[in-house]
Parts: sequence; C-alpha cells; structure tokens
Amino acid sequence: MKAVFSVTKWLTVFLFPLFMSIDCNGQIKSLDSLDATDSGPGNKKAGVKFESGIEYLTPTHNNRSIQTVTANLFVGREFFEKIRFSVYGGVTTTYAWGTIVQWDDNFNNITYHNNAAGIGPAFQVRFEPFVYNRFSFSPDFGGGLIFYSSKFPHGGDIYNFMWRMGGAIHYRVNSTYGVNLTSKWLHVSNGQGLGAHNPSYEAWGVGVAFVKYL
Repeated sequence: MKAVFSVTKWLTVFLFPLFMSIDCNGQIKSLDSLDATDSGPGNKKAGVKFESGIEYLTPTHNNRSIQTVTANLFVGREFFEKIRFSVYGGVTTTYAWGTIVQWDDNFNNITYHNNAAGIGPAFQVRFEPFVYNRFSFSPDFGGGLIFYSSKFPHGGDIYNFMWRMGGAIHYRVNSTYGVNLTSKWLHVSNGQGLGAHNPSYEAWGVGVAFVKYL
C-alpha cells in the first residue's frame, strides 16, 4: 500500500498540476455556460486533447501475483468527428510489486519477490461508437516500451512491453474538461520468446483519467 500512496502522491504533485496548467485562464467553465452547440461529447469538434490518469491493476494468476500501478500522460488527436476515433501518444510510469513462482534447475517451484519502477513511451487508440449527451463509451487499446529500475520480473530483463486492452466510460464536464472511468487488462513481457528469461505476467484493474479539450 505504501507504493500505491507514493505513486498517487507523485501523480497529484506533478501530473495533475501540469494538466490543469494547460488552461491559460486558469478557470473551469460552469455547466450553465455551455451552449446548445457544445452540450455533449457528440457535439465537440474533433481536435487535440490532453489526458492524465492513474490505474491500479491486480494479478489474474496466483503464480504471478504482481500488483501494478500506472500513471499516464497522453496527448491525443481526435479524427472523424462523427465516429469519434482518437490516437494518443505520451508517457507511462509504473510501479509493480509482488511474487512470481518459477522452476529452479531441479524443476522445483521457487517463489521470488519482485518490485521495480519503470517509465517509457506509450500509445493508445480509442473508438467511441456510442455517444449520448455528455456520456460516451469506448473500447481502448494501447501499448508501451517500459524501462525498469531493475530486471523485472525475476529472471527477466530491464525492459518490458506493456499491452493494455479494455474500455472506458467518458463524461464531458463542460466544453473544456472531461472525466474517464476505465477498466483495463494488462500484459507485460519482454518479447524474448517462451521460457524463464521472459517471465510475463497479466493483471486486470480500473482507473480514472482527467481530460482537457483544446
């Protein structure tokens, strides 16, 4: 839990103020200030948006019991206004901890403790087929190349590919800001084939993100 609080504190101190500082006027419009042409996500013109968020994911396999926290800062571009297709690029930071069970040279199960922090470039693709007033829903897919503070998990390398797939519910607060609630499946591995040198793990979790539309 100490790790979760540490990452959350880092996100609050750095990412959220950075996200809010994008607004030159330093003010959020009230809902009453929205006019009929800008009353929901379906009426917002396609363009650039900034998104910062945090996710907490729990393991899906008992023999790879690794918990993961990620903090993300993305810049996205929305294409095809009617079908709401977006492509994002940015940075993901992560902290993961837990245990992994692997065979030793005599094929005995050995439990290893793991923890590492990481950072690297990431991308995300989003499609919003359902839009209703201020709400919309999207399937999401993304990936990244994460460099860790140590070889992670045990027996692996100092880098991993991080793949995420899931969905999100979006709420448009006003013409400038939005909030997303996300649910993601996570796969982490170094892509070096099968074996102890590629100790992959998977997790599932939820997250929240704040969006600024330009």
